[in-house]
Formats: sequence, structure tokens, C-alpha cells
Amino acid sequence: MQRFTVRPIHADEWERVRDLRLRAVHDPVAALAFVDSAEHTASLPDTFWQDRAAGGSDDAGDAATARQFIAEDESGTWIGSATGLLERVGDPDYEGRAVPRDGSSVVGVFVAPEARGGAVLAALFDAIGGWADGPLRLYVHTGNARARRGYEKAGFREVGAEFTGALGPTMEMRRS
Repeated sequence: MQRFTVRPIHADEWERVRDLRLRAVHDPVAALAFVDSAEHTASLPDTFWQDRAAGGSDDAGDAATARQFIAEDESGTWIGSATGLLERVGDPDYEGRAVPRDGSSVVGVFVAPEARGGAVLAALFDAIGGWADGPLRLYVHTGNARARRGYEKAGFREVGAEFTGALGPTMEMRRS
């Protein structure tokens, strides 16, 4: 059993945020979840990553509407990440769809191949749920069976109809 901890990122960890994202977009199946190419991700300037890390870090304070959590193994290697975006009922989400209830949308989910199949994914979702203090929802590409199985194992269920979004054919999943 792999030992790990889950925690929010710190603003000064922007290089590690960038490096994990680069690893994610290079994973052939995980890349389905990221609406970005490896080439574009690699071309983004340091200021982009600094701003992104600052806005999603614990340093952003209690008023932040985003929080990125990482799973870190005993050696300090980041083995997973997920970000929660606070949502309010009726507001448009990042796909332009109306938010059905207060809670958090989960984006940017990645678990390193060597850490898949265990408790890392659920622990990341638990951390977001604790921060957001409400239900979680996410969008998943309908062709990403591996992600769907992982999300179901972590307590998510399919809801609603499929739609075409930034990912392509997409479905919504929710967890109480």
C-alpha cells in the first residue's frame, strides 16, 4: 500500500504545478481531460504558472474560489492533483452551463500511472469536498472509460444527458 499525503499547493510551488501538468498532458489517455496540447502547455510563460499557482494555493486565503490539491508520496514526489472551483447555483460554469446547485466543480484531475488504482483519487476528491463544503461535480469525456471507472470508484455517479463541450462528447458526474 502506497503512503501519501494530500494537501493544497503553495504559491511558490508553481514550477512543480507546471511539471505535473506537463506530465499529465503527455499521458495519452489523461490528455483527453485537458483541453490543451503538450506543446502549448510547454510554451506557457513562467508568469502564467506563477499566477495559476497563486490563485489556487492555500496562500490565496479563504476568499479564493479555486484550490488545487496534490497527493505527495513519502519521497516528496507529486503523484496526483485535482482542483476545485467553487460554484453557485445559477451561475455559468466553465462550459457556460448553468450550475445546478452550490458546490464545487472538479477540474485538472491527474493521478500518475504508478499511483493509479488505489486511494489517491478518492483522497484528492475528499480534500476538495472538505474545502468546498458541498457536493462535487465534474465533466468527463465519454470515451475516457478509465477516468469514468476511477470516478465511480471514488463515489461519483453519472447524471443528466451527454453534451458536446470543450472536451468533445461529455457527461456530467456528481458526488454528494
